[in-house]
Amino acid sequence: MEGHEAEHEHSVTTHWPGHQFIDDWKNPTKRVEYLKFFKTVYPRIKPFGHVERDAEGLKTFATSPKRCDEEGLRPDEVTVRAFEAGTLRFFAAFYPVDRADQVAPYWANAGVGISGRFAQDLCKALDSAKLVEVPVDSAPAALDGNTASHVTLRERIASLLERAPLDGPRTAVTPEDVFLFPSGQSTIWKSHAVARRFRPRGASVVFGLSFQSTLHTIPDFTDGPDESYVFFGRGNELDELEALCHTEKAAGRGVSFVLAEFPSNPVARTPDLGRLRVLADIFGFILVIDDTISGFANVDVLGPRGADIVISSLTKAFNGHADVLAGCAVVNPSGPHYSQLTPLFKDVWQNALYERDAAVLVANSVEYLPRCKVLNDNAAALASFLECRAADPQSSVRAVYYPGIASCASKPNYEARMRPTTPDFTPGYGCLLSVEFDSVPATAAFFDAAGEYLHCGPHLGAHRTLILQYVKMAHGDELEMVGAYGYVETQIRVAVGWADAADDIIAKFKVGLDAADAVKATQMQRLEMRKAGPTV
Repeated sequence: MEGHEAEHEHSVTTHWPGHQFIDDWKNPTKRVEYLKFFKTVYPRIKPFGHVERDAEGLKTFATSPKRCDEEGLRPDEVTVRAFEAGTLRFFAAFYPVDRADQVAPYWANAGVGISGRFAQDLCKALDSAKLVEVPVDSAPAALDGNTASHVTLRERIASLLERAPLDGPRTAVTPEDVFLFPSGQSTIWKSHAVARRFRPRGASVVFGLSFQSTLHTIPDFTDGPDESYVFFGRGNELDELEALCHTEKAAGRGVSFVLAEFPSNPVARTPDLGRLRVLADIFGFILVIDDTISGFANVDVLGPRGADIVISSLTKAFNGHADVLAGCAVVNPSGPHYSQLTPLFKDVWQNALYERDAAVLVANSVEYLPRCKVLNDNAAALASFLECRAADPQSSVRAVYYPGIASCASKPNYEARMRPTTPDFTPGYGCLLSVEFDSVPATAAFFDAAGEYLHCGPHLGAHRTLILQYVKMAHGDELEMVGAYGYVETQIRVAVGWADAADDIIAKFKVGLDAADAVKATQMQRLEMRKAGPTV
């Protein structure tokens, strides 16, 4: 198989070989066995440790009655200790190994934990590690947010966010408005925490079927006595959201937080940001937009008509090499709550992005705009090709989901926030699309055949093209629930790569499509034979 081994010791993706593997993944016993063989994976899935706040938070999370029955993890079974090894400080949480299932969702869904590079440096100095007593809010020099790499990173992000703005003159984003995090998921966790402080009593809303971890992060950390979690799965239920706002207001609470992806992962539905902003202004909730899928090279979701907080996974196209985990949250200086949100963010934020990771991001993001152009072009070419296949009644392709194609109902919502074209960049629709087949056997045939030539696994925005049975993998235990919102196991998520030529990607897809079409042809032949009845 071509290039399936991890290309970097800090790779954040891995190869998931074939349909049977995806089927097995939902079996907890088999999943544990498979994880033993993973050479690389997102660090938040298999972490090494935690900064102190996060480790203490882990203890609170894991021992909460919400997650434990009377036989669950007790507070006295979890201890947190601080250590120093050379110039590095780390905080470790200790718990019984047989209770890992109660602890693991904390770091996986909150996105915390030390990175592979931190762990690499720590291993070199581990023999000198010593137990220390430190204040809860202290930060070691190794996590200093004012290193040259962190400063450059914040400056670059602020500059890109103000490149070709939509709204004309406005209050510009400055580096001080950019908060760096050790993962994209941790930006969601902390932004939610800020919104809960802004309005402690109220509902937290996920608007649209978002990334799988997000659907756990928000309800897991919405646990106050006057808090609730509400989910609108299609991302177009604006009337229902408005009704909720009225209901919460009448009850003396309110909606505190609304999170929407722009567009959604993996079927590329883009919410109506204009109307969300109107509702936010009327009812005073914090509007958070995750622009990871589109990317801030392509869209502008800030300004007076934008989000209060914009979050991005820097792991994806911004980094572009699938070798570092990071995220950022930006407080909108043109937003109505800027003066209140900024101090709240500074209070809950502690820089946990390791300096070496920040340095990698600085180096890799130099080519962010040229990289996005290739990603946009490759995805658009593949989407157009697949759309033609979907129009053929003999094809096994049922539908294509991409914000740039004519059949995308929410295309106007996306285009309303696209940046103007400039001499150095023409905005596009991002690197992510999904293709839906007409049967599970055809889906499996495509995934197995195309997987001989393409990488099969999670991630997007990297140099290599990645395919994944995302719905089956992420929602295999809740297919009926997500199916009600149009997410089905016959969908394959595609993240085109920037190092692959569009013609090469399409040629490799044809191999998989031929296999899927052959399955459909066989099914049609059998159906015709049954209709014809037995032969004499």
